[in-house]
Amino acid sequence: MEIKSSLIASSATIAALVVLLSDQLPHAELVANNSTFLTFSDVDGDGLDDALEARWGCSDVNPDSDGDTLSDLDEILLGTDPLEFDDLIRLDPPQATMKIDSYVCDTDLVIQIMTLQQFSTNNIRFYWADAATFAEVPRATLMGLPAERHNYTSVIPGYSTQVIKIVLPLHKVKALGNMAIGIEGYTDGIAVGDQIRFVLIASELMEWRDTGVFSRYHAASSGGGGLFPVDPLGNMPDEATAGEVCVQTLQEVASLGNGQKLFQVSDSYCDYLPTAQCFVGCAGAVGDTLVGIDIVGLLAN
Repeated sequence: MEIKSSLIASSATIAALVVLLSDQLPHAELVANNSTFLTFSDVDGDGLDDALEARWGCSDVNPDSDGDTLSDLDEILLGTDPLEFDDLIRLDPPQATMKIDSYVCDTDLVIQIMTLQQFSTNNIRFYWADAATFAEVPRATLMGLPAERHNYTSVIPGYSTQVIKIVLPLHKVKALGNMAIGIEGYTDGIAVGDQIRFVLIASELMEWRDTGVFSRYHAASSGGGGLFPVDPLGNMPDEATAGEVCVQTLQEVASLGNGQKLFQVSDSYCDYLPTAQCFVGCAGAVGDTLVGIDIVGLLAN
């Protein structure tokens, strides 16, 4: 598979992520060569691609991994754990929600945008930021990327789910180092959004996620988050301790303006999570910086 792409340089900075693909490849050609996962493959049809389910530790042949009648996708959008049985009566009332996650499949970085909606989601905007740049990816560029969109039924009365999958060249994202991707849009007329913070450690692309998404590890009350390899088959740097995750607490140290925020790791340690691996250098990450996007500020405008 050959994907022609070019990196558009920002006039204000030395690098930019706006990726242009001159040819949109049909789904059949988007096949990975790692012999385990295929780009856009979703065997159980629950809205989460197989590679993303492998990152979460969910089943890729059972749309409801924990058997509580909520699909794995429903649980991610509700903020519950797809591997822990939930009493539906005790759940908070659902609301319009947008989530974003990612996975690596061979040379592809797949971004999955997921929404829980009663009616529709529209006006989605896609942003990226590093320490020097904040930019919106033009709609024409997004339209030129390999992508899929699907709607799914939900067991949540009156709600449905929508998934949009977009492919970016992995090497382009890695070339930017620590950066963030954000999305915003209107679901049922309500402004919603989410972001991913990416960290490059020893050439391994990592994703920083807050503890509200991974309720299975004990540090959920710390207000911190965890570092996870974006590649389901990826090796953690410096080898790893199985059954643990690198938990980090971030402190905002600067608002860089134009939608950018700079965070510093104030605490970093390994903690228990059955499906994760914690790398040896976790504790040495204190003082490192991560870039984030001011999603709340964007939604307010």
